[in-house]
Amino acid sequence: MTTRSARTPRILLALSCSLLFGTGLAAQEAAATAPAAQEAPAKKKARVDRNKLTREEISSAAQTDAYSVVQALRPNWLRVRGASSMSRPVYVRAYQDGIPMGGAESLRRIPRDALREIQFLDGTAATQRFGTDHSAGAILVRTGG
Repeated sequence: MTTRSARTPRILLALSCSLLFGTGLAAQEAAATAPAAQEAPAKKKARVDRNKLTREEISSAAQTDAYSVVQALRPNWLRVRGASSMSRPVYVRAYQDGIPMGGAESLRRIPRDALREIQFLDGTAATQRFGTDHSAGAILVRTGG
């Protein structure tokens, strides 16, 4: 059982807070118990896929060919990887609509307006899909409408 003298400090504290901050106890309690549903939900940013360039991302780029778009938006895709087992640098391979094009430089032949999507496969995924000599990965370009 709470005695009168034990409640007095709490009441004085509440009154002091209401005088100091200009709010009454009822307002403080209402604010503390307000449902979270009344708060505006925070908008989530669309998560960017590091291994894919969408048509929207491509069209927003100022570059004029596929190589320049990749170089501007995902430069890591083009970096030369370490030496292979034969002590030579390993380069990323490029494919247009499933057809091998050669190295990444071949992407310069594809105009930006023809691009629908560009995807990067890491070395493991590219080797599983296309076979050996893809340890640096592959850039897959999809063109058309």
